[in-house]
Amino acid sequence: MRFFSVLAPLALAWGSTASAKELPLAPEAPAAEASFESPCLSGEQFFRVLESEHDVSREEVPFSRLVIAPNEARFELTLVAQDGSSRSLFDISCQTLVDTALVIVASWVHAAHDSNLTEPGAPKEPVGASDFADKPAPKSEASDANALTEPGPPLLTAETPKALIATESAGRDRSVDPNRKAAGRAEKVRFVPFATLGSGVSFALHPTPAFFVELGGGIRSGKWGSTLFIRYHFPSQSFSADGAGLRLESASARLAGAYFPLPWLAIELGPSLSWLSGRGVNVSRPASSAIWLAALELDASVVPLRTQTWAVGAGVRGFVSLNNPRFELDDGSLVYSVPRGGAGIFLHGIWSGR
Repeated sequence: MRFFSVLAPLALAWGSTASAKELPLAPEAPAAEASFESPCLSGEQFFRVLESEHDVSREEVPFSRLVIAPNEARFELTLVAQDGSSRSLFDISCQTLVDTALVIVASWVHAAHDSNLTEPGAPKEPVGASDFADKPAPKSEASDANALTEPGPPLLTAETPKALIATESAGRDRSVDPNRKAAGRAEKVRFVPFATLGSGVSFALHPTPAFFVELGGGIRSGKWGSTLFIRYHFPSQSFSADGAGLRLESASARLAGAYFPLPWLAIELGPSLSWLSGRGVNVSRPASSAIWLAALELDASVVPLRTQTWAVGAGVRGFVSLNNPRFELDDGSLVYSVPRGGAGIFLHGIWSGR
C-alpha cells in the first residue's frame, strides 16, 4: 500500500493544481533520465526511497532534475521540468525539502495512475511550464446548466490534502492498515548520528592558556539533539613571585543538549566534570594532588564548510565553575585557584551519518 506523507500540504503549497491530464507520467521516450542532487541525500538513495516507500520508479519521475542546494541561511529545492522550466521551494532544513520532493513526485505520479484520462496508446507529452499553472478540472459536453464536471483525479492543492489522500485511497479500494500509518509517522522522526574530532585553546582553566584535543559525538533530530564530549588538556605550568610553581594537566567530560536554529549554527549547553592533576615545581617536597571541577558549559559554533557527510566547524566556549578548586602548599600558601569562569576556542572536523 502506498503511503502519502503528511508533508503533502507543504509539498503542494507552491501552487500546482493541475489534474492528471495536465500532469502525465514521464514520457515514453524521455530526453534524459531524472537526476537528484542534494548535500543531505545521494541521488541513488533518493530514488531507492522513492521506489521502496512510494512505489514510483525512476523512469516515472516527471522532472528532469531535482536539486537541493544551500541558499544563504536556508536550502532551496529546484524542480526542473522536462522542457527546462522550473519552480523553487525554500526551507531551513535540507531533510524537509528531501521529504517534500518525495511527496511531490509520488503524488503527481499516483494521481496520473488513477485518472485514466489518457486514451490507451495516445502520445504523452512531457511535463512543461504549462503544467505548473492553475487549471480547472475539464467539464463535460452536456449543455444542461446543472451538468457535472467529468470525474478526474484530485486537484493537488494545499487546501485539500485530506480530500486528496481520501480520493487516492478510495480509487485503489484498499483498506488502511493502522500499523502502516503508525510506521509512516515514525519514519518522520529521524535521528541522525554525528561525530567530531577537534582541538583548541582553553583560557582560565589552567594558570596559563592550555591546548586541548577532544572527541565527541551525538544524535540530531530536526533542530534538537544531544552531544557527549571527552577532552584532554595538555600540561601547562606557572610560577609565583617566590619561585614556587604548579604543573597542571586535566581531562574533562561533558553531556549537553544541542539546538540547531540554522543549518550552519549550533548551540550546546550542559554540565561538565573535569579532573585536574597538579604537581608542585621548585618546592622542597614536590608532591602531586588531584581535584574535581564541576562546571556548566555553553558552546556556540558555525559550520562554514560542508559536504554530504563531512563538515568543518569552529566555535567559542564559555564555562562557569560550580565549585572552587585550589592548589596550596603544605604551609597553606595558595599556588593556584581555578577562576569562577573562563572561555576557549575550538576547531572541529565533523562526520554526519544519514
